[in-house]
Amino acid sequence: MFIIIPITTANAQNEEYTIKTVYIEKFTRFITWPDSILTSNTDKPLVFSIYGDTPISEIASEIFSTHTIKGKKVEFRQLNNLDDVGSSHILFIGEIDEKELEKLLVTLSGKPILTIGDTKNYEKKGVMINFIITGGRINFVINKVSINKTPLHFSHLLLKQAAKLIK
Repeated sequence: MFIIIPITTANAQNEEYTIKTVYIEKFTRFITWPDSILTSNTDKPLVFSIYGDTPISEIASEIFSTHTIKGKKVEFRQLNNLDDVGSSHILFIGEIDEKELEKLLVTLSGKPILTIGDTKNYEKKGVMINFIITGGRINFVINKVSINKTPLHFSHLLLKQAAKLIK
């Protein structure tokens, strides 16, 4: 299902964020949003947003400009304002101040917005999926407690692939 890919090339950061973007698309295959969110209007795009400082922005924007998620076109947004996150379906959270992260997660609590990050310990702070690199390989941790507060449904197949599951 998922392959843990080693990072070994000279262009490691670009490769790392390309792999993470591919992982994100694959995650969506094993996550179900409420019917009213994704099927109410088939022309309405799935919104993939980035909030905070992260190199994934350019790569994700490029990849999702030509790919679909769940059969929907992807609208990519770079957000700078906390008030704009509520219209997202997927929110990648870059490195931000701890208090700002706390406020962001409180704002998103209970909403059908998949939160993903790649900053140390974000999964412990409430981000649903957090990328980690161990032994030069990309993997991920899932916070099931955070997931259970939303109407999102994660397949057991995805949960089994996580390096660690926070219950």
